[in-house]
Amino acid sequence: MTRIRFAVATLVGFLLCTSPMLVNSAEKFQQMHCNVFWVNFCFAVGSGDRLSMEIPVDYVLYQVTLAGRGKATIYVGQQPDKSEFDEKAALQCDWPSGFEYCKLLDDGKRVEMHASRSDRFVKVHLIVEGSMADPQIDSFVQGIRACRRSGSGLACGP
Repeated sequence: MTRIRFAVATLVGFLLCTSPMLVNSAEKFQQMHCNVFWVNFCFAVGSGDRLSMEIPVDYVLYQVTLAGRGKATIYVGQQPDKSEFDEKAALQCDWPSGFEYCKLLDDGKRVEMHASRSDRFVKVHLIVEGSMADPQIDSFVQGIRACRRSGSGLACGP
């Protein structure tokens, strides 16, 4: 019964969407609120973005098209692909995400992030076309938050 309530809470959270808001005419995007939730993380999609979700086996894949500015793939599971991730070159995420571990690489053409709340929880592996210099991509990446159970719902963020 608890799993059913949790699934319903997750679905309700997904359906309560918010859209991005512009802070000023320089196209700086205000941090969006989460509107897509999984067991231990959330992220936001905005107006005009496209989202698909696939559950192949024991992991989840989200495909997000960011309103004409690139595509993102988010893997959620126990075995993220680190074969091309240079841990030494990666920078610590410098925003409050709520993740205990969060590393980011940005080569100007592709952003890659690995994050997890702890070793006990599933890992998040993000790959997005583009650069953090693009305000929309920056907002999308920084909008990925760690979540934890709180009562009958989720508490997300730092």
